[in-house]
Amino acid sequence: FDRVRLFGTIGFAITSLALSRLVGLSFFWLFAASAAVLVISSLFISPKTDDLETADQQHLSGTGSTFQLTMMTVGMFVGVTLNSFHNTFIAVYARENGMDSSVVGMVFAITALSEIPFLLFADRIIEKIGNMKILLFGMIVMGVRMILISYATNEVLLYLVEFSHGLTYILMYYSLYHFIHYELSGKSLVKAESLFWVVRSGMTFIVGSIGGGIVIDLLSVTFAFRFFGFVGVVSSVVMIIFYIVISRRKNALI
Repeated sequence: FDRVRLFGTIGFAITSLALSRLVGLSFFWLFAASAAVLVISSLFISPKTDDLETADQQHLSGTGSTFQLTMMTVGMFVGVTLNSFHNTFIAVYARENGMDSSVVGMVFAITALSEIPFLLFADRIIEKIGNMKILLFGMIVMGVRMILISYATNEVLLYLVEFSHGLTYILMYYSLYHFIHYELSGKSLVKAESLFWVVRSGMTFIVGSIGGGIVIDLLSVTFAFRFFGFVGVVSSVVMIIFYIVISRRKNALI
């Protein structure tokens, strides 16, 4: 998932940048171009199943605990919920601040490109720092990013803040995915990955979209970004303190 994710990120950035220009002409091109990209991409897919059995043998044992998996999943839920809210309502925020509709495409291109530096060295970084610390760092930066967006009332400021995305979502996503695949036993792999996708692509989008919509309807989109950012920062601090306490107790037992 390292090089695949990297090239997927590059493709996402290029497509978003191109669509940001086309959507200025008509929203028809948003759907037409997206459909064309999907059709063209399918021509390059070449399934390979020869290595599946070998890959399964690599996960017969692991040192990761269910407790750490649970804690990291909770952290990812909080952080990616903020990201889901951002992706759903950044267009509303841009429009209410008088920005052009093409800004959203540029924002997504910037966020995708900002992930590349981490993806190039992700395995080395995780090996030196650790999955849990990487995830917690991504969480707290995500909260700060949301707060800063609420103060970015023009395109230049918004673009600058969005560059921090490279230290948020991809860190949470990659660290948990890396933990599941390299630190859990083969018996736990399928259940853990199922939980990962239920939370990452299900619960976070439900809470981020519905919860965010309710807050925006009651108050404003600017307040919603600030509120979700504050919740993210507080949640990160609580989890960091909890992690430090647990780590000290483990060291004391050793």
